Amino acid sequence: MLVFAGADLDSMIKQLVRDALSHAVDRSKGAEENFRTFISKRLARQDTLDPGFLSSVLASRDPRDVLVSTLVADLISQSLQSKDQVLRVASYFDIPSAALATDLKLLDRIFGARNEIVHEMDVDFSQTNRNRRPRRKAVMIDHTTEILRLANAFLTEVDRGLSQTPAETLP
Repeated sequence: MLVFAGADLDSMIKQLVRDALSHAVDRSKGAEENFRTFISKRLARQDTLDPGFLSSVLASRDPRDVLVSTLVADLISQSLQSKDQVLRVASYFDIPSAALATDLKLLDRIFGARNEIVHEMDVDFSQTNRNRRPRRKAVMIDHTTEILRLANAFLTEVDRGLSQTPAETLP
């Protein structure tokens, strides 16, 4: 259940990135600033400008759409199965980490357990018999509930941000 909750969180956030990130950049000064920072870093990836990327941006009918699409592709290209990855995406929506979770170490433990289950088939390699890691049902329910709560908080914060006045009219 923890693995599926994590997959659901990953899928939901990626869909929000596809559908709502452009609107968030329009409505939030913080999201707009993070978008600008991304563009600056993307342009400065190497010692010289990437002429192919720069020409595709400049030649397009709407350079902003090309740049937003580049950010979207970057954000959804990775599996969002860690606290840091989820919070990175949240930052592009201008969502503070405190709005998503009060115990960041708990999220590290939850995603750590999820990764042990998925990547190591929950085998405890420190034991000679290589038994499965013992996992208490109540703890797994709590972890799963926290992932679902995180998903709800993320969606709620994106919705709240999209209901704001567009950034250009903000002081």
